[in-house]
Amino acid sequence: MLLIIGGCINVNPDTPVVAIRDMNARLEAYVETVMWALDTKTFDRIVFCENSNYNLDVTAIDDKAAKCGKKFEYLTFMGDTEKVKQLGKGYGEGQIIEYALNNSELVKSYEGTHFCKITGRLTIENVDKLLPRGGKLSQAYFIDKTRVDEVDTRFYCCDIEFYKRVLLHCHERVNDSEGYYLEESFFDALYGREKFHMFMQRPLFRGVSGTMGKTYEDKRSRFEFLFDFLCVTNLYNNRKFRKLFKKKH
Repeated sequence: MLLIIGGCINVNPDTPVVAIRDMNARLEAYVETVMWALDTKTFDRIVFCENSNYNLDVTAIDDKAAKCGKKFEYLTFMGDTEKVKQLGKGYGEGQIIEYALNNSELVKSYEGTHFCKITGRLTIENVDKLLPRGGKLSQAYFIDKTRVDEVDTRFYCCDIEFYKRVLLHCHERVNDSEGYYLEESFFDALYGREKFHMFMQRPLFRGVSGTMGKTYEDKRSRFEFLFDFLCVTNLYNNRKFRKLFKKKH
């Protein structure tokens, strides 16, 4: 499957709400995410797309990709820094995915229908267990946050045509200064309008958020089998069920 890793190596000083600005620290984390993706069973095509026009030497990554029997592509372009400054990082993220889908040679030659997206700087411990094996994929897999009107944009999977039809322009509606983020724009585009499924398990994130500096070290709990059931049945994303469950507990 195709994976798109989004990132920004050299952050514009005027970009708001960025906890980690050190270029070397950001670069190191992105490379770590790429190497992790190459080690997974799920992804055989990895596109790392970043929007600061950074000239990255990918020799070591290409060598590992060849050894793993996988394909890797690095894309870089200069994003609209003024728009990002005005509207927030969600605008930049949307631009990255749009650029990758329109300009990647791996995407153009891709014979599959779905792609996954992960925020650079993060990895997922149980990523090889998140999508159904041997069966037909649903059009889209997203995590509904349920407590707020947002969906999780750190990691998702969907049909490429579905993304282009439903989500491609969501970043154009964000405005961080007014409290309207990409997660909310995705929610408004999806909820009540499009069907989407939860993953087969709750994704266990690792890494550090570049936005808030939060460290993710998710682990399976002793009751994780309950989450597994909720995920497989999609009850995890069912708001009515979650409200009922909350009332009874």
